[in-house]
Amino acid sequence: SYSLYYNKRYNRIGTIYGGRYKSYLLSETEKFFSTVRYIVRNPVKAGLSTTPADYRWSGHASVFIYQPSLIDKVTLLAYFSPDTDLALKRYKECTEHETWTAQVGFATIIKGKGETTERLGCLLDQLLSERDLADHRNMIVSGAKSPLSRELRSSFIHLAIADGHALKDIAAFLHVSHETVRRIGKQGSR
Repeated sequence: SYSLYYNKRYNRIGTIYGGRYKSYLLSETEKFFSTVRYIVRNPVKAGLSTTPADYRWSGHASVFIYQPSLIDKVTLLAYFSPDTDLALKRYKECTEHETWTAQVGFATIIKGKGETTERLGCLLDQLLSERDLADHRNMIVSGAKSPLSRELRSSFIHLAIADGHALKDIAAFLHVSHETVRRIGKQGSR
């Protein structure tokens, strides 16, 4: 993997970017704007460049030029406005102006545990009702180790991963270790 190569070449250990990959569901437009601004302005805040467009590894400049790039400009700009010119103007205001503020700050992107738990609970209830096993819910979330609870837990883990839930959230919901969820999830992907 690239991280092994990089660590060997530069005599480092650990992950390159400081931690495991994380993804969050952005359910509100304001959170999306704050996230875009955070990502684009991060090199400026870290002192790596004076403006977002100056940072070599950013996709920010490619939003303004009409060339193929890794950035899906159409989807990105559609959040700002259906009109392309207005969308570009709003994107630039959001990412380049020092005084721009959103109604919701970046820190609120991290979902509350209640929302995650509720979504996982609904997913588990759906799985159990399809199999007519609704009365087995407590057994599954308690970490019980009977053959039936293990089978149902494995099915649920695969379903939750396919639904886009983070492994740590699934592990916390089921009261099992992150490694258990990772291992079971990996078994299903073979």
